Amino acid sequence: MAMNGDALGKAIASAIMHPAAPPEAREQVEKMWQKIGGAIIAHLQANAEVTINVPITGASPSGPVTGTASGKGGLL
Repeated sequence: MAMNGDALGKAIASAIMHPAAPPEAREQVEKMWQKIGGAIIAHLQANAEVTINVPITGASPSGPVTGTASGKGGLL
């Protein structure tokens, strides 16, 4: 599933809001957390660094082979 600020915000608002809170308050809190969630995800997408070590099985003239991939931003 792709990262989504609105979905993250709704999940946070749902986790912190009291079930008896008025609908207007729930809506305001949800909108606030959607904005915060969007900012968090945008920051992660722009700045996250991901490193992956990939073992490759098979025969090679020089022996076992492993590979490394890394990147920054736009990967999440």
